Parts: sequence; structure tokens; C-alpha cells
Amino acid sequence: MVSWAQQTVNEPSTLKSMLPDWLMPDQWLQSGIAMFKARIGDVIRLVSGFLSSSVSSVTQGAIDLFLHLFVVFFGVFYFLHDGHKLIKGLIERIPLGREEARALVEKTLLITTATLKSIVIVGLVQGALMGWSETVPAVLPRKANAGQTGIEKHALDLSVASNGR
Repeated sequence: MVSWAQQTVNEPSTLKSMLPDWLMPDQWLQSGIAMFKARIGDVIRLVSGFLSSSVSSVTQGAIDLFLHLFVVFFGVFYFLHDGHKLIKGLIERIPLGREEARALVEKTLLITTATLKSIVIVGLVQGALMGWSETVPAVLPRKANAGQTGIEKHALDLSVASNGR
């Protein structure tokens, strides 16, 4: 298929020989072929420009991702490996008494741990609710007036109430 298309673009006379004479006059076919060649060149330029910019942005995004992952893993490694030394050094540099500094650091760690846990719990709850909202309402049967807006429902209620009098 691709070779046929390339051959037809390179040699338009092959396409002309396949068509009956009464279908297209020669001048109309030649102008159509010339316009096709001009348009196909524009299309190829647009597609190649789009692909080159997309590849560039994807490559930049991948480089940023790996750089950030390296920094995160580097930090996590040293916090896990030398975390107790870092906390001791922090306690020594806080301009408070040893017990007050230790209590301050412990309270900070407690608050940070609670904050991180709450972020994870809220994310899980939000994800579960979003999954539920996408699946359950699709399974439930719909009411007869489900497609109406609030104004239409109110008008319907008023007309039912006035007919009942």
C-alpha cells in the first residue's frame, strides 16, 4: 500500500491510466495532482514539526523525572543511613537546653508523621470515592425525570400541583 502511494505521488500518470477518460479531464487532473503535491508537503512539514517538538518535550520530561528521582533516592538513602546522626546534630545546634531541644524535635517528628499519614489516608479515601462515583451510579436504575434540569423539575411539580386542585 505504501509503495503504491509513493509510486502514485512520484508518477501521477499511473493514477491517470487507472481512471476512465470521461471521469476527469486532463487539465483538472493535473491541477488536482499539483494541489495534492503542495498540500502533502505542507502536511508532512506540520507533522514533522509536531513530532520533533513532542519528542523534545518528552525527552526533557524524562530527563527531569530521572534527575528528580535521583535526588529523592539520594536523600532517602542518607536520611535512612545517617538519620540518627542528623537528629543528634540538629539537637546540638538548637539554642535550647538538651531536653527542650529533644522534646521539640520529637514533637516535630510526631507532627510530620501524622501529617504524612493523613495525606495518604485522604488520598485513599478520595480515590475510593472517585472510583465509587464512576461505577455505582452507572449501574443504578435512573428515574423517569433524571434528564431534566432543576427548573424543569420545579415547573413539572408546579403543574402537577395546579392540576390536582
